[in-house]
Amino acid sequence: MTGGSITTQGKKLPVTIMGTPELEGRNFGIFGQHQGSGNIGITVSDGSITTKEVNSTGILGQHQGSGNVVISMTGGRITIEKGITAHANVFSTGIRGYLKGTGTGNIEISMTGGRIATQGTSSRGIFGEHEGTGNIGIAVKEGGRITTTGARSYGIYGQHSGTNNIVITVSGGSITTTGADSSGILGEHKGKGNVAVSVSGGGKHLHLGFSRDFWTS
Repeated sequence: MTGGSITTQGKKLPVTIMGTPELEGRNFGIFGQHQGSGNIGITVSDGSITTKEVNSTGILGQHQGSGNVVISMTGGRITIEKGITAHANVFSTGIRGYLKGTGTGNIEISMTGGRIATQGTSSRGIFGEHEGTGNIGIAVKEGGRITTTGARSYGIYGQHSGTNNIVITVSGGSITTTGADSSGILGEHKGKGNVAVSVSGGGKHLHLGFSRDFWTS
């Protein structure tokens, strides 16, 4: 996707349709899914993606099998807007890479410039989740801006329950979290491997309430 605009609103609707929000939104601006052997590659340059409601995701790459999930965003904007239902925007994510089950491969998410803004409880700006064997690599650079406003939300969240490492790098970007119990960066490993986080070149974390600037476990 180069330039242009995608807007979704409603329950499991195509990206070009506007609908009535319901409890389980599950909207996707861009959704790449693969089962078996092979890679998922998603590239967005200077576009605009807007989603609403529960479990909405701006960009999702989901793999179950053997292969890599590679998502690259250069410029542009992903916005999770405030929905109208009682549970609007809960568990919403700007960019998510997910390697499901016992598969093998790496998750690589990069953001160069651009902006991700999420609203809602337990939302994530960028979320890399791995259940099998392989690395999670997340990089924000050259002025990339991530903002979350809901409680228990994360600017960048890397979660691994299998084998290998989580590497998160912020160089020249910014992360702002303003909800209670939120984190600028969270690297969480429940399996076997290491967590490495690097912040340089003006990267920052801002928080209110009981938020944590930086936490690895």
